[in-house]
Order: sequence, then C-alpha cells, then structure tokens
Amino acid sequence: MANALSTSVCEFRATAGDNSNGGFFDTASGGTDYSNQDNPQLTLADLTTDAVDGTTLSSVTGGFTAAMVGNSIYISAGTGFTVGWYRVTAYTDTNNVTIDRGAGLSATGGTGKLGGALAVWTDAFFELEVLAGMTVYVKNDGTMTITADIWVATDGINTSDIKIEGYNLTRGDSPTLNNRPLIACGVYQFIVDNYWAVFNLRFTGTGSKVIELDNSGKAHNLEVVNSSANINTYGIFMIINNTASVIGCKVKCANGIALYVSHGGIISDCYAYDSKTGIMADQCMVESCVADTCGTGISTVAYGNGGTIKNNTIYNSSTTGIHGESSHATVVINNIIDSCATGITWDSITYKKSNYIDYNNYTNNTIDVTNVTKGANATATDPLFTDAANGDFAIGDTALKGGALVASLAKYTSSVDVGAVQRLEPTAGSGGETSNVSVN
Repeated sequence: MANALSTSVCEFRATAGDNSNGGFFDTASGGTDYSNQDNPQLTLADLTTDAVDGTTLSSVTGGFTAAMVGNSIYISAGTGFTVGWYRVTAYTDTNNVTIDRGAGLSATGGTGKLGGALAVWTDAFFELEVLAGMTVYVKNDGTMTITADIWVATDGINTSDIKIEGYNLTRGDSPTLNNRPLIACGVYQFIVDNYWAVFNLRFTGTGSKVIELDNSGKAHNLEVVNSSANINTYGIFMIINNTASVIGCKVKCANGIALYVSHGGIISDCYAYDSKTGIMADQCMVESCVADTCGTGISTVAYGNGGTIKNNTIYNSSTTGIHGESSHATVVINNIIDSCATGITWDSITYKKSNYIDYNNYTNNTIDVTNVTKGANATATDPLFTDAANGDFAIGDTALKGGALVASLAKYTSSVDVGAVQRLEPTAGSGGETSNVSVN
C-alpha cells in the first residue's frame, strides 16, 4: 500500500489511457501535484534500486526534480522489482530519489511512470490503495467503463471518510447535470463498505445494484440509472446507515427500487422517477424529495424508531403515493400527493394508531387514503405545478404557500411551502427557500 496516507489524493480520467501512470499525490509533501494530468511527468526504462533496503531509486537517464516529491511512480516491470505504486519521499539529484518502501534489492531495468492520472476503477485498486481520509478525484473527461465488479471491504472511519469526488474543469467545482463524470457500470456493481462519500457523479448500469454504500455512507449530487429488465433491482442501495445522507440525487430503476436506505439517515432533495418504487426508507427522514411516475412513490418500513416523511411531492403513482409497513410511529406531514391511484396506505389498520399523518395535500387521486385518516388539517388545493409532465413541480401562487404546520415549528419560517419544490422569491420578496431537487 504505497499511498496509505490520509493526505493523499488520486485522479482518474478516461483520457489517461490506462492504469500505468503514477496517479497519486501526497498533498502534505510540498511538491507539485502531477496526478491531475493525462500523461506522466516522467517516464523511465532504466530504473535500479540499492542493495541495502531497495528504497533508493536511481536512473542514468534521470529527470527527477525536487517538485516530484509527494508524487507516485508506478513501476510496471524490471528484474527484481516488485510491481506497484511507490511514493517519492525525498529528492537527491536528477538521477536519484528515495521512495516510501523497498521496491526490491539491487533491482535493474525497471520501467516506471511518475505522475499522470489513472484511467479506470478496479477492485484491486480500491482494496489496496485507499484508506480513510483519501480523496479520489474523477474528471469529466469521457465515459469510464467498469469491466468487473468492484466490491471493496476497505473502510473509512467515522471522523474521516474515503471520498470519491467528480469534477468538471477544476477540482472542487461541484458540477451538475451532464457536467458530472459518467461511470458506465454495465452488468457490474460498485459496492463499498463503511464511511465512504461519493459526490458529483453519474452512474449507469444493469446489475442488481448500480451503487451500494454501507454504514454511514454519503451519496450527494449523483445521477443513477438502472435499466435492468429484472425485478428486485436497485439504483442506489444503502444499508445499516446510522448516519447516512443521500442529498440531491436523481435516480431511476425501471423494474425495482430507485433509492433504498435502511436503518437511519436522511434522504433530502432527491428526485426518483419512472421506477417500480421511487424511495424505500427504513427509520429515515425523507424530506423535500420528488417521486415522479413510480408504482409506489415512497415506501417506509420503520420497525425500529419510526421515520418522518415531510415536504415531499409524490406524483402519478400507479399503485400508492406513500406506502407504510411501519409498526412504530411514523410522521407524514406537509406532502403533496397528486394523481395517484391511492394517496397513502398502511398495510394494517392496527399500525396507524402510532402514526401522525396530517397537513398533507391530496389532489386528483383515485383514493386518497386507506387504513389511515387524513388528519384534521388535510387540504385539497390544486398545486398548480409549473410543468409536471416534464418534471417541474414548482407550485404556483396557491394556498400551499407557507404551510400552517411548518410556520409553527422553530426550524422553519412561514415561507416554507407544502411539498418538495419551493417557490423562488423575488429579490425583494420574503426570502422563501428554493429546493435543490434536480429534475433535469
């Protein structure tokens, strides 16, 4: 594990060619980062090592500079060399540097590339070369096509995630829509373990899951499409997520569950569409999300401490807008439920007694509720969606502005509307919020 440093970064680019570049940089080294370029900064074919511990790397051709400290060199071949990534820790002169561990004693004829991005994720890379605190960058530079399952057991820690971050032109530029890098998984799956954070990427796939994050994972600003013809499939799958967060994601799973989160966490500002089930949540907070044209919009299975479903917009569900299996208290408030076969249903009438369901708006449903009551403050006001057929669920100038319930809660002001997508107030307006739900 050459680059086992929490201060390390790594970069992937589809245009980099292959995985034989250096790829890594230690941001605490004081050197110059050569990982964020397509081609290596230095390529050598006459590398040798010393006979003492193999950490002195030499070349008659030379070309080493002091700026290369902190970068990695990938040694791919040579007599006596152990193939792998090695980090330059000290510069001696143009012909000699020190590397972070022995690459082989008295090795000769080594071929190596220093600097330059890598091309495609592999399971072996993630298993061997990442750890808590590292950031793996992906540039929006063509489609990265996965060629095998990635199933990683390496964990981050609760104070330091392993982070994968997409960018468009400059690291940290937080791209949206098609400016996010595209990961084409095909039949393969991207599955990682605890304390991973995955930001600003697009994924496509046809496997049983496209992406899975385990305990306390973070999925922010992702677009995920699972186009499998099989049932029991998922777009984003997150399990045992005590502090999970899924924020600003657009997800589709034609024959399965677009977004599934189990055992806690928050799902916010997400858009689930054209799926058998839009969002399935167990003991979660689901807020400010849109479920558009799904069989079931939002399904809750709260066997532990219950959950909360609030300020969502559920539209055109062919079966049920909100479906509950909960035997524990679930709060369902301030949602817009429109054009569904059934607005809200609970599997058993005995479960409804511990729920709090009120302040929801029901319009154009065949049946509004089954096995639950609407509550004394339910409404039936036309939300005047801007363009529901094309995914724009901003409400018009209706009585749904500044819902009475949220006006009474200290966390909110009266400018918060019923439903997920808030009105954008004019500059001189009352400061109303605008949802981050991405429907484009």
